[in-house]
Amino acid sequence: MPVEALGSIRTDPNAYDPKAYDGSSEGEFFVTGLLPDNASDLRALYRLSEARSARLRLLFDTARDLATAEDERVDQQLGLASERAAHFLGFAHGRLTLAPPEGLERTVRVFELALPPRRTPYGYLVLEGPSGAIFHQDDLDSVSVLGQLIAARLASVRRDEERDRLLIELADREARLTTIVERIIVDDERARRRLAADLHDGVAQVAGAALRRLEIVDELRAELPVGVMRELDRGLDLVKQTVRELRSLIQGLRPATLETLGLAAALQEELPRIVDVPVNVRIGGMKEQRLAPDVEMALFRVAQEAVHNVRKHARDCAKVDACLELLPSATRLVISNDGDRVDPLDLHPKQASTGLGLLMMRERIAALGGDIDVSPGVEGGLTITVELADTALAAAAR
Repeated sequence: MPVEALGSIRTDPNAYDPKAYDGSSEGEFFVTGLLPDNASDLRALYRLSEARSARLRLLFDTARDLATAEDERVDQQLGLASERAAHFLGFAHGRLTLAPPEGLERTVRVFELALPPRRTPYGYLVLEGPSGAIFHQDDLDSVSVLGQLIAARLASVRRDEERDRLLIELADREARLTTIVERIIVDDERARRRLAADLHDGVAQVAGAALRRLEIVDELRAELPVGVMRELDRGLDLVKQTVRELRSLIQGLRPATLETLGLAAALQEELPRIVDVPVNVRIGGMKEQRLAPDVEMALFRVAQEAVHNVRKHARDCAKVDACLELLPSATRLVISNDGDRVDPLDLHPKQASTGLGLLMMRERIAALGGDIDVSPGVEGGLTITVELADTALAAAAR
């Protein structure tokens, strides 16, 4: 069975003779401007008008129904449009197929449903069953236009289905990525706790014991030669510095203040230890409010990493400002410094030069459903702003 492309059904127009009109073509009746001069011509004009009206109704009703059909009724409207096309041409049934129909003995007409510039049809309009009507070129052209309407709706359905599939796939990937990031964060905190425990139970104990031994020797300094006392003093200074740095490292890995007193106290105690420049910590709002442990830990890690970055990267920095606002409906943390100016392009999340520290900040806050902005400061340096709405916060049950 041959398949006809939309808009490809054409016949050679014949000059219209109003005296011999048989209803087979509209011809040039209105083009030539001839006026009817007898009842036969009036009947011909009436038939032309009725035929044109029927074609317009077919196209208008189909276009309206397809355009306004809700998603769950699209299939029903497409089937109805197929039946309209069949009945308009006098066939028994009309239906849509995705593949070219084969072996249909009663199939009379098959139209490809394609839209330029796409060559592959979206489907096929199959009109089958015995036809008891004589249809003309204008009728076929009307069905061709109707087929284009169906093809356009099928194309829209395909696009919607593809969009929904891509959105589902994207959501699935984002969910998997979120799960992976959450596991990384949890594993990171576990690794920090293990390392802090190992340092506390191992190296810190050895350093502490060495310091006590040296202090015992220092009590006998009156009996020691002057050169030995000088070396003893140097050794005491080195060991004391080692003990201090170990304690600071352990505290940074597992901040006891954060667990016992909360985020505000931990920021005030820990941030000044990281850098040699003044760190101004200001707490606003509900100062005694405690947040959920994972929220407090995430905000503390962001502040900690931000101040570490100042120590490692911010040149000519004279001060660091940290502001924590604990409000009933939101929490806001701002860390800024007055170091050298930063190129905004270097701070883009996809920029290759963006450090791992900034990436982890973003992932920690994203895992909580919050927002983080990293931008150059007004007077130079860098400003990191974290905002968590009430949906991302929960009071800790302690």
